[in-house]
Amino acid sequence: MPQRVQYSDAIEPLVQFIEDTPPGEILDLTLDKLRAGIRTQTMLTASALAVKRSTEMPPGHHGGPLHPLAGLYAVSKLVDRLEGEERFVPVLQHVALTNKHIHHPAMGPYQLLEFAPEDAGGAEATKAAFLVAVNRGEWNKADHLFQWLWQNVPPIEAFDLLMSVAIPKNFHDDHYFMFPGTMWRALTPAFSTRRICRC
Repeated sequence: MPQRVQYSDAIEPLVQFIEDTPPGEILDLTLDKLRAGIRTQTMLTASALAVKRSTEMPPGHHGGPLHPLAGLYAVSKLVDRLEGEERFVPVLQHVALTNKHIHHPAMGPYQLLEFAPEDAGGAEATKAAFLVAVNRGEWNKADHLFQWLWQNVPPIEAFDLLMSVAIPKNFHDDHYFMFPGTMWRALTPAFSTRRICRC
């Protein structure tokens, strides 16, 4: 049977806390954890992992993991600009939004399942198969193929392939460009804006 994605022992309990805490209690309990010494970046990481694992994208795309993940880079940078307990405010908002999405009937219950990467016959064949799957709207197959690419080609090459699909679709919906672009910045904090724009 397929199994739910499991994270490392270091972060899994915090992810489960964000997933399982009732919405009416999430702010107070998260603030308690931050005051007790949980790092803001650790809490944001757990929040991002929770919203990805436990929410589904609703029709119209306003919900699920899209906005919490797209805003992750900006939220993390805002935290760095604040002092004292004011630094907790963006983190609390992110965790509360994640928790709200997880418990909302339009987006949950949902579970991201483990699946094996798919090799279509090497890097070039897998890139071609990924583009075919995307063009056909076979998002699940595209995920399997892209996971293999992410593990077997340089990350910037995989990102470039993703953007080759996203940029033309930006005409229909700006999330196609915004989401992978902002996620790339969140995942590679040393990347400069200029380097991203050249991708």
